[in-house]
Amino acid sequence: MKLPNLIATTFILSQIFVFPQFANAQLSCQGTVNKVVGQIRSQGVPEVKSNIFRGQANTYNTGNPTNRQDTLEILMASTSGDNSSNVIENILNSEQLMNVWANSIITACGGTAVVNFRLYQTDWEVSYAVQADLKTKVRQCVDDYQGLSWNETFCP
Repeated sequence: MKLPNLIATTFILSQIFVFPQFANAQLSCQGTVNKVVGQIRSQGVPEVKSNIFRGQANTYNTGNPTNRQDTLEILMASTSGDNSSNVIENILNSEQLMNVWANSIITACGGTAVVNFRLYQTDWEVSYAVQADLKTKVRQCVDDYQGLSWNETFCP
């Protein structure tokens, strides 16, 4: 095989076999987030949105045990005349369920350090932070947002 053909063949093979792995990692993350959003919708929450805040995980907290920097937010909203507000309340009161979802997101999304579950237009938020073992832990509410440790969150 001539050198130009070898280079071209190597380039084509790298496009087929190497770069799709990176694409699959991104799809895996987005796919996991989409799956969590879908599970929340299937429970009866009509309005669910995910937002990623790149580089924001350490904005108010110190002590991140990883090099991850992103915060992912799952925002839920109810509509009048249905039962969705009760469903959202049940979700936000289920630390175990949210922990399962947060762990799946942390596992699939290599840059994510924090997963927040929020009720739209309120200050009701439950926050999960990655730990050194790459598992999540619910952050504890404190009433002073000055000098928050990694496992604390401000709750007014």
